[in-house]
Amino acid sequence: MAYVFTFFRGGGGQGVHLAVSTDGLEFREVNEGEPILTSELGEGLTRDPSILLGPEGRWHMVWTSGDLQSIGLSSSDDLLSWDEPRAVAVMEHEPTAINSWAPELHWDATAERYSVVWASTVRRVHPSGTSEPAPDGEAFEHRLYVSHSTDLQDWTEGELYWDGAINAIDAAVVRDEDTEDHVLVYKDERLVPEVRKRVAVATASGFDGPWDEGAVVEELGSWVEGPSLVRDLDDEGWLLYADRYYGETYAAASSPDLETWTDRAAEVTMPPGARHGTVLRVPYERIEGLLDSAVPVPDPDTTSTTAATPIPDGPRRPVDPSTYGDERPTTGVGGVLFDLLTAQGVEPNRAVCAAEVLLTRTTEAELLAAGLVELTDEAVAPVIAAALDCGIAQDQVDATLQAARGG
Repeated sequence: MAYVFTFFRGGGGQGVHLAVSTDGLEFREVNEGEPILTSELGEGLTRDPSILLGPEGRWHMVWTSGDLQSIGLSSSDDLLSWDEPRAVAVMEHEPTAINSWAPELHWDATAERYSVVWASTVRRVHPSGTSEPAPDGEAFEHRLYVSHSTDLQDWTEGELYWDGAINAIDAAVVRDEDTEDHVLVYKDERLVPEVRKRVAVATASGFDGPWDEGAVVEELGSWVEGPSLVRDLDDEGWLLYADRYYGETYAAASSPDLETWTDRAAEVTMPPGARHGTVLRVPYERIEGLLDSAVPVPDPDTTSTTAATPIPDGPRRPVDPSTYGDERPTTGVGGVLFDLLTAQGVEPNRAVCAAEVLLTRTTEAELLAAGLVELTDEAVAPVIAAALDCGIAQDQVDATLQAARGG
């Protein structure tokens, strides 16, 4: 067995990229770093690519296109040449749906059908919510939806898949062949009244649930998304991956039983700038040629990662906070950040470090334009990166953001 990983870079408008691995830990990029698929559907995005090897032997992929009510879909014989992308209008019947995000494709051998699960905010059902502001000015409140097809051509209307009163996105369902149970991994997207932004795992006897909230995988940390769950190489346990979208390396954990987890992030290498997609375990012979041509991951000292908001001055790196003073910065953003951090017990020099490092990587004007006042993910990402680089603990960062939102 071996592994493939479909992913995107930057904002998702540059196409889908592909990496392969023989052990599920070191992923090497193929196609000389060029995208394997680009698309003009929707807003031209190819975010959150989910890949599947169908029962007929073809590869199939879905992704977030940026269209409010549809997703992208394409198929391939070899992972490099793809059919013309086409739109699947999963929420065309629901005019109050304001997005269709992060679709994950599945094959149910028992029902002999394909299913795609994704997240939508449907204003008719949830007029306001618990996450960042959406384009209509109200907060997102995502629920998981599902559509089915027997031939990848005709799809059922999207219907509610799971409503656990949780703002949930990035859901993937995997069948445990040993127990015949199904496993749901998803991102708890709640931001208020308490910061979540973590990956959780739930189990059920069948694909349709019923699901409960499950358990958070603390070993992945917070501010992670795009979880992908696969069996390990020896079929002795599980590997769980997630995108640390504030710009750090990929998060990863392993488990023998889906309950006890071990942090494996230090052992995993991904291509530079990889944003989340899907890791899939596949027969070795299906990708043997790609494994032979794959390019090793460059040394991290010569590589920069691409966060949700790229950091202009280069790669993320630890900063020594002892070289900074402890006087409150005089800049507007710097002063507010200092106040928020120190109120959560952060040492003044670390707070100064975070404020000054932040403003060497971006400007106040750029942060405000990205939505700093509303605390959007785009604006918050470089703030989190600077704080963590200055050695501020993750729980203090979370508490600071919660305080900024009045929580």
